[in-house]
Amino acid sequence: LVDYPGYGASAGEPSLSNCCETAARALSFLLDLEAEEVPKVWLMGRSVGSIFALDAASKCGQEGDSSRVAGLILESAIANLSQRLDIRVPYAVLGISKEAFHAEVAADFDHRQKIQSAQLPTLILHCANDSLVPAWHGQQLADWAGPALSKLVLFPRGDHNTIHVANAESYEQELGSFLRPARRSPTGM
Repeated sequence: LVDYPGYGASAGEPSLSNCCETAARALSFLLDLEAEEVPKVWLMGRSVGSIFALDAASKCGQEGDSSRVAGLILESAIANLSQRLDIRVPYAVLGISKEAFHAEVAADFDHRQKIQSAQLPTLILHCANDSLVPAWHGQQLADWAGPALSKLVLFPRGDHNTIHVANAESYEQELGSFLRPARRSPTGM
């Protein structure tokens, strides 16, 4: 588990780029450990954290032993960062062009390119009625990842912050099913 820079016991500023760097460093740290100590790593990001897990996943080929990265789990994930920022950024008040801002965001946060370059088994968990990050974000990420790499689970109950509580049993079953194959030993035991 990784805190955002500037939160919890972590130093620094919680910018998007700093959070991406922190996720990449955490992954590098784990992959630098002996395989006997850390045989497999799963990347997971929830809500805003999905941005950073996806960024780290897209760089797996650049890390040490990336074959130890077993998969990517995205919960209530964001597919289109510009769309989410449009809700919060007062472009006119800040005196910036919405189009120029979108171009800058797309240069570093092209989630289509990132999920496609990750080439990892991917589990996407989302509530069908998520009022904060609509379910189409999860569907879009699943479409971009492709059917061979992803499983999308749209839970019928719950909302953005109640996804696990409202769907505890089925959530844990989906997560367990996703993690189980990678946890088996090479001998099948």
